[in-house]
Amino acid sequence: MIEVKKVGEVPDIFGDGIAYVERWDFSKANMSHESRVNAITQIASVCYANPNAVNRESLYDRLAAESLGLPSSSFEFVPMYFNQDDMHKYLIEDSDDKIMPNIFKYAVFVEDGNGLITNYRAVLVDVERGILHKEVLDHYNTEEECAFMAPFCLTYKTKIDIATARQFIRHRVSWQELSRRYVSGKKMAFEFYIDKEVELAVSPDALQNFLDTALALYDMACANGCKAEQARRLIPVGMYTILWSSWNPQEFQNMLNLRTDHHAQREIQHVANAMKHLSKED
Repeated sequence: MIEVKKVGEVPDIFGDGIAYVERWDFSKANMSHESRVNAITQIASVCYANPNAVNRESLYDRLAAESLGLPSSSFEFVPMYFNQDDMHKYLIEDSDDKIMPNIFKYAVFVEDGNGLITNYRAVLVDVERGILHKEVLDHYNTEEECAFMAPFCLTYKTKIDIATARQFIRHRVSWQELSRRYVSGKKMAFEFYIDKEVELAVSPDALQNFLDTALALYDMACANGCKAEQARRLIPVGMYTILWSSWNPQEFQNMLNLRTDHHAQREIQHVANAMKHLSKED
C-alpha cells in the first residue's frame, strides 16, 4: 500500500502559533484499493477528529454511501488518470448522450486531449448513473501515471479561522472540513484567531469575556440536551477550523492571482502566499 503523505508545511501563518498550511501528496492514491482507503480515511480522520480512523475499511464503506447513495466528497481527493483507450473501454455506448459524464465535467484534459485526470467520486457517480461499466472501479494507475498526475493534483490542509475560511471556499475546488456537527468542543477544544486590531479596538479583557461567555453558553446548551450541531451556532466566526482542498493548476493559479493581491484581506493573503511557497518546493 502506498500512503498519502505530507510533503511540506508553513507553520504559524497568522503569528499566533496556531494557523498553518500543509501540502500533501495524493498523486498515488489510486495505485490500489488499499491506497484509496488510506487517502479517503486520512481526509475523514481530520474531519471527524479521529486519527485512529485512518485505513479503516468500515469508515471507507460508510463514506461510500454517505448521502442518498452517493459517496462522500472525500472521494474527490483520489485522482484517476485515463487515456483514450480506457475511455472507449469503460464508457457505455447506449447511455443517454445528453448527460455529461462527471468524469469529463470534473476532468483536466492532458496530453493534447488524449488523456484526462478526474477523481474517484466522479467515477463512482457515473457508474451509478449507468454511464460507465462497473469494471472501471478496478482501474488503478501505475507508478508512472501517478508521477505524471502529481503536478495536476495539488492538495493542501489548512488550519484557519471560520471568517477566512468562508472567503477561501468560494473557489470551486474539492473541499472537506473539520465537522463541528459531529466534533463537539468536548472532543476537540475550540481555538480562536484573535485579530490584533479587534483586540485593541475592544480591549483584551472585553474580548476574552465575550469568548468565555460564548463557550459557557455552548457548554450549557450541550449539557441541557442540545446537540453539538445546534449548539455550534453559539461559537463566534473567529473559531479555528481545518480544511482539506484539492486544486488543479488553473484553479490554483486563479486563487493565487486573487488572494495574493494587496487588496485581499490580510489573513487570506497569508494563506495564499504559504500555498504559493509550498507549490514551489518540488
